[in-house]
Amino acid sequence: KDTAVEFCVPSIGAWNVANIEPSVLDAGFNEYVASTLVRISEAANLHDMSKWAFNERMKVLIAGSPDHQSINPKYGKKYSIKMHCGTIVTTNHLLTGIYIPPDDRRYDVIEAASKIEMGLTDDVKVKDYFIALWEWFNAGGDGHVAAFLHSRDISLFSAANGQRKTAAHKAVVGSSFASDHWIIDIIDAFGEPAMIRADAIMERVVSGGGQAKEYLTKLQPAMIRQGYFVVRNPARKDGLWKFPEKLAVVYAKVGVEVVVEELEKLTIAF
Repeated sequence: KDTAVEFCVPSIGAWNVANIEPSVLDAGFNEYVASTLVRISEAANLHDMSKWAFNERMKVLIAGSPDHQSINPKYGKKYSIKMHCGTIVTTNHLLTGIYIPPDDRRYDVIEAASKIEMGLTDDVKVKDYFIALWEWFNAGGDGHVAAFLHSRDISLFSAANGQRKTAAHKAVVGSSFASDHWIIDIIDAFGEPAMIRADAIMERVVSGGGQAKEYLTKLQPAMIRQGYFVVRNPARKDGLWKFPEKLAVVYAKVGVEVVVEELEKLTIAF
């Protein structure tokens, strides 16, 4: 997969290609957005960023909205550009490398052939294959790749309906949906509390780049799947609990004995 992408770089111009790690999406400097192609290598290596948060950061690059982006270079003045970058994300872990929501219309997931499928059954064959391939590329093959790419007719492509629902795409979405990565990450960040306020969860969603309106509808079903239930306040028709700063929904783990006196002192979670 990396070789396939690398072979296209001379056709675009190396100066037009930005190679970044996932962690760069959280950095203050974003010169990479001004590139023609942004390659994010090894999405599985997210370090402190969750897969759900990574997906939220990616929306800025691949959703096409907003049309313009403010560029904050490390050296120089800020400026604005019209978004035009293509984005490629690579990973060695198809099902666990990236989170894709069920309603996704952004990703075109392509599963590369394995070494066995290519007939490269041992290290000697792998070495010989890539040596020969790169020798061809460096001896003029880059020109053949460029000619092939520039002759491709993409006039019928539409960003609105150009996504392919490949088998790989369906597999990743299925894995992501079953795992509820976003709520699992948030519950884990709070230390799997016995009780937790819904507003505290939504604050984590928003700080992670998510839209509150979008995730409010997902919250209760996701919490139920993770073994939590809504603790209703019998003193109010809406079932909400009154705290000094606001009214809020409270979730508790199934099997936890809810003590009202303790619940009323619930700041965020315990």
